[in-house]
Amino acid sequence: MVPSFRFRLTSAYFHVSEVVANSADGERMLQLGEVLPLTHFLRILHGILLKGNEVSEILPNLWPIGVFLLAAGTVALARYRETLD
Repeated sequence: MVPSFRFRLTSAYFHVSEVVANSADGERMLQLGEVLPLTHFLRILHGILLKGNEVSEILPNLWPIGVFLLAAGTVALARYRETLD
């Protein structure tokens, strides 16, 4: 019984991913994924562990994480200063 449940869950996942990838909303979701730092972190991790990438191959995915860190740190610092007043 359990293997059939896993198959159903897996096939439902692939069906949903095909629908999203083939729709206009899928393009927007891919653009949203480019903003999230986890996307770039996973690309870096994949490149290092599975492909053996060098630093020069990692840099294109490292700078978006830095930008996100800078933006989140600025917002956090501004909100923290408001609580001190």
